[in-house]
Amino acid sequence: MAPKIQLLILYLFLSYCGYAQQLADSLSNLRSKKILPDRKEIILDSFSIIPNSVELLSLTKEKFHVDYVNSILFLDSIPTDTIIVSYRIFPFKINQSVQRFNYDSIRFNFTAEKPMIYSGSSNQDRIINFGQMNYNGSIGRGISFGN
Repeated sequence: MAPKIQLLILYLFLSYCGYAQQLADSLSNLRSKKILPDRKEIILDSFSIIPNSVELLSLTKEKFHVDYVNSILFLDSIPTDTIIVSYRIFPFKINQSVQRFNYDSIRFNFTAEKPMIYSGSSNQDRIINFGQMNYNGSIGRGISFGN
């Protein structure tokens, strides 16, 4: 019975070590890629690159330049062999547009279907229409508010 428990504990320990290694890799901002270039502009990543962190093992710095904000690698000439690129990234894209609400999508939720249109009639001289009731004097004496 004891050897089975020992094997189970060993298996759990080794699987935990593998899981811990995956977490450590995801926390690093260092990335490296093997690229077979087919054009002069290569998009490296979706995040922005930290300036002066790009290293190409097979090319000198005079043969390429990098747009760090958009993470695009520009090659002067297309090499025939694969290149290995290593770089560090920011955890965000610097020029990304950030907005809390998209007002274009909610604009039509607040429009009334039949808006009230005021058409002031010129034949009504009085503020309050009493119909056929005849009155004289000030109506303000008969209305009171509060105490």
